[in-house]
Amino acid sequence: MSKLIGGCLCGDIRYEVDEDPAKWFSYSCHCRDCQYITGGSPNTVIYVPKPITLIKGKPLGYQSLSDTGTKITRLFCGRCGTHLYGESESFPGTIAIKVGTLDDPGIFKSQMNVWISSSQPWHYIDPNLPKAEKAPE
Repeated sequence: MSKLIGGCLCGDIRYEVDEDPAKWFSYSCHCRDCQYITGGSPNTVIYVPKPITLIKGKPLGYQSLSDTGTKITRLFCGRCGTHLYGESESFPGTIAIKVGTLDDPGIFKSQMNVWISSSQPWHYIDPNLPKAEKAPE
């Protein structure tokens, strides 16, 4: 087992996930919604099985519908606005941890690029990784 530990910029929220790294799946999402929450770049996430343990604080949530019509809940710090993690009806039983919120974001290694149909021309897409025009299968 290995722990993912992280939190928000102001420190009001801290979390951890205790899970086998073999169960992690990571990717970079280029969809427009992710571009909004990152300020323009792709969203880098590590999907892990639930649950997430809140060590400190409680995030606020915002729900929206994806381009495929599934409900997505994004959780963020109400004080500093840091997007921490998300949940999607497309991937029940999992949480998408935002890599930038990890205490050690250097562990991230993207396994795939998704929603490249929405990618901006200046986004770098690693030609050595699998890619999907829209949501992964």
